[in-house]
Amino acid sequence: MAKKRLLSLDFLRIFAILLVIFNHTNERGFYRFLTDDPGTFLYWFNLFFSVACKVAVPLFFMISGALLLRKDESIGATYKRGIRIVIDLVLFSLLFYEVQAWQTGIPLTLKAFLTGTVHTNFPHLWYLYTYIGFLLVVPVLRGFVRGLTEREGFLLFVLAFVVGCALPLIEFFTGTVNHLAVPAWVTAMILYYPVMGYLLTWKVDLAKVSGKQLGILWAINLLFFALTMLTQWRFLLEAPDNRDELFLTATRVLNAPVVYLTFLKLFNGRTLGELGDKLVAEEGMCTFGVYLIHPLFLTYLPPFLKVWNVFENGGFLRNEFGIVLTVLCVYLISLAITWVLRRIPVVKKLF
Repeated sequence: MAKKRLLSLDFLRIFAILLVIFNHTNERGFYRFLTDDPGTFLYWFNLFFSVACKVAVPLFFMISGALLLRKDESIGATYKRGIRIVIDLVLFSLLFYEVQAWQTGIPLTLKAFLTGTVHTNFPHLWYLYTYIGFLLVVPVLRGFVRGLTEREGFLLFVLAFVVGCALPLIEFFTGTVNHLAVPAWVTAMILYYPVMGYLLTWKVDLAKVSGKQLGILWAINLLFFALTMLTQWRFLLEAPDNRDELFLTATRVLNAPVVYLTFLKLFNGRTLGELGDKLVAEEGMCTFGVYLIHPLFLTYLPPFLKVWNVFENGGFLRNEFGIVLTVLCVYLISLAITWVLRRIPVVKKLF
């Protein structure tokens, strides 16, 4: 008998992929706050969503941790999962390098492709590189999480919060540089978020999590959200137009578990009916394909860009609302194409 899918995780996937698309809007949406006057409401409005969307990738790693760390499978079986990721990495790197070469008029050579794929990566495909790193340590993490107590899990959270959020803020306001940013970021992606996903999904008794407790968590979360936004504002006063995302991402070590737990609580034991659950599950399974192909429609194909330009600069909508419409349309187009591709033999294995 097939295991019942968790509705909460599928809703989390859908929520997270929408944030991923917004994250990739660059100056059109994600960096919109840089063009606003810091003394205006719109600056803080746009900055809020730029900070909020950075929770997307941590949520995906938490979902992967919840599902993969619970599986009882061999090391070989786990590593075989990476074959699909490597194939996707090569094929979609080739696709986007080809599109970029076509748009710039610069010929794409085999050497340029291999060098680019190994030394750098096409912007949005960095996730695949990191996910491969995560898969490599999954067998180790399985043994780690099964012996982890709630107290030790809380300690892991505290350590991540101190290193990933508190230290960057403290170091900035004391006039020093955050030396832990890169190692903390990598460790969080392949260790902290997957483990927290596993613990929150399978170790926490949701019946004992009250609305009051969840409200307190959100109050604390929003407090640090505000502190992060304030720090980003101060940082830009010293370095105008700087695109460093250190302070945009600092609060997600707290925000991601709170958002994740909220979705678990909201949909715990809930159902939308057999058809509704099936539709949400199918949409959730399409999010990986949406991630792989959405930049084509968001950024690269001219006919779509003309439409998005009308949404974002056409006069009847401000950029803040036009970009939302763009994100939704890009999501629906990518979703429809992924849904079709997932029904083609062999091709469906990529998605």
